[in-house]
Amino acid sequence: MDEEHHLVDVARQSLAAAQVLLQNGFPEFAAGRAYYSMFYLATAVLLRRGQRHKRHASLHAAFG
Repeated sequence: MDEEHHLVDVARQSLAAAQVLLQNGFPEFAAGRAYYSMFYLATAVLLRRGQRHKRHASLHAAFG
């Protein structure tokens, strides 16, 4: 499995974890998992475009 597909799978798992956390009364932790789901997807999109970012701030700037 290539890195892009791996990141998409991790994003799906992170989103599933966010849903479980939210359903069990942990909205703050669910928000964190949801953020990482989006972070992994944005990383995969930019990786497909040949861009690699190790820091959150640089990923946000490049995606935005």
